[in-house]
Amino acid sequence: MKNALIYLAVLIFSLPIQAQKKGAKKAHLNEAYLTSVSMQDAPDIINRMQEAVANFKVKKIESFNWKADGTCEYTFEIPACKIVAAYDKAGTVLNTLEEYQDVKVPYNFVEMVQNEYQNAMIVASKFSIAYSNEKATRKSLQLSILNNNQTMELNFDITDSFESVSTLAGSVRE
Repeated sequence: MKNALIYLAVLIFSLPIQAQKKGAKKAHLNEAYLTSVSMQDAPDIINRMQEAVANFKVKKIESFNWKADGTCEYTFEIPACKIVAAYDKAGTVLNTLEEYQDVKVPYNFVEMVQNEYQNAMIVASKFSIAYSNEKATRKSLQLSILNNNQTMELNFDITDSFESVSTLAGSVRE
């Protein structure tokens, strides 16, 4: 586990350097995954974690427990960010469950909350992505707000970017 965390940290922080060295862009094995999950306006840590998942070399790790169906799961985790990814033997990302705690909330959400709840303060956020190479990707943002001494949960469905939003639900929690 310690080796996996070291590998992930080195991979995440070396991505910008590798991208500058390579110059011309070649076809990426996990292009479908990156296209489906990436968002231009996402916080940088999310983009780096997703790049680490896409660039992970399954074939180089000998200690995987391969399932009978020829897949394996690998967990990428740093504080407040976790991705559980399933790969096939070729290294293709089959599905992921991604969770990012307390990432910076985009301004349009802060503004939306302030317009709806004038006395509110955002106290926590959770951004989730469920990717599958067979189904549509689902992205959501959950905000916990404190409004007039009541905690409320606001849930947003994200389509293409943090700019395209539809409110799913809001509930009061005491």
